[in-house]
Amino acid sequence: MKNLVLIFFCSLASFAFSVEYTVQSIPNPITSNANDYVSNPDEILNVETEQQINSMLDSLKIKTGAEVAVVMVNSIGQSELNSFATELFTAWGIG
Repeated sequence: MKNLVLIFFCSLASFAFSVEYTVQSIPNPITSNANDYVSNPDEILNVETEQQINSMLDSLKIKTGAEVAVVMVNSIGQSELNSFATELFTAWGIG
């Protein structure tokens, strides 16, 4: 069965003191826990929502083999979203 690889980003307006993330600086959630799929270093999502998403994505992976990573950060600077996402899932070894 083929794995479906999706990465979602929420790039919000930068705040005066927000971090501009690079591919190397975004935490990979799977390295700390194989059942985590959400990288949320700026705490855009609350803990309960993050847990719900992780649970849904773990069930999806078990049932279908699909892998989904959700990345929520305030800023990726001037980087182009599609190329940044491609570089990120390549660096993480997804797919």
